[in-house]
Amino acid sequence: MNTRELIKQLQENDPTGDSEVCVSNRSVIFVEGLPAYYDGRLHKNVYANGKLEKIIITTRGTKVLLSTYPTEDALFDNPDFKVELDVPEYDTERWGKWIEKQRERGREFKVWSNKWKENQAFDDYCKLLYQLHELIADGRGDEADAEAIRDKMDKPGREMSEEQVKKARQLSAELYKKREDKMESKYGYHPCDRETFLKLKELKKHYYETQRNLFTWFRWDRKQEQNRVGPEPKYHPLFVKNEYWQTKSQRRDPVTGSLYSHIKYYNRKLDDQGILELYEKARMPSPEPVEPFDEATLKLIDSLHSQR
Repeated sequence: MNTRELIKQLQENDPTGDSEVCVSNRSVIFVEGLPAYYDGRLHKNVYANGKLEKIIITTRGTKVLLSTYPTEDALFDNPDFKVELDVPEYDTERWGKWIEKQRERGREFKVWSNKWKENQAFDDYCKLLYQLHELIADGRGDEADAEAIRDKMDKPGREMSEEQVKKARQLSAELYKKREDKMESKYGYHPCDRETFLKLKELKKHYYETQRNLFTWFRWDRKQEQNRVGPEPKYHPLFVKNEYWQTKSQRRDPVTGSLYSHIKYYNRKLDDQGILELYEKARMPSPEPVEPFDEATLKLIDSLHSQR
């Protein structure tokens, strides 16, 4: 969309000109014309007959930037910044907790940033570095928001001395270690690091694939040999035990209408080995530090993951 089309749509949607202009529910604070290459690459949508035809990533031409100052950034810069809530009563508690979480981010950054105070370029770089590590800790290090921060780090990075670059690398290593030690994401505390959580996530997926494949095998195995179609279905034995079990249900006789017990026997049994419970514990954040998984649990996860 070019500026001509934007102005046209603004006038159509708000003839009075009194509505608040926002991007992702954050008010626009200023509009700035810039070269397309400035602060990263322009991702330009190209339409044909009203449909998106392609996207061009380019440094050519110009662009108009609608800049916002999100509440989370304001509280990151100044944890005591005034924020008023004008929401329904049922929403007050949730937003109050979210605001306090953003204030805590700002306070934590201030404590960390007191370790260094150099020139403006170094200060700007370290602020962006801290925000980037928050995204990395949340598993979003490869997303567009993280790439945008990396683009912003280029300018102050070029203005830093060799000694400051070395110091920034040390600070980055410190942030990595801090997140690993606390096992903290953007949303709270967890009983394991992200690498272990991803292993649990893969094991959970593998368990449900095994469940689906095993019941396909059950249906094949129940049939007499001459009625079986195709080769024997395969399932991975990791979550399967050679044990008998049964299900019991009530059925109605179609002739007499009386109820009778229907029992179905199985010669294989699923066992998730505690993975589903561990996955839920690792997935759900806690507002307070939690007891980490013990050594035996971590060894079990690693062992199962290596066998999948």
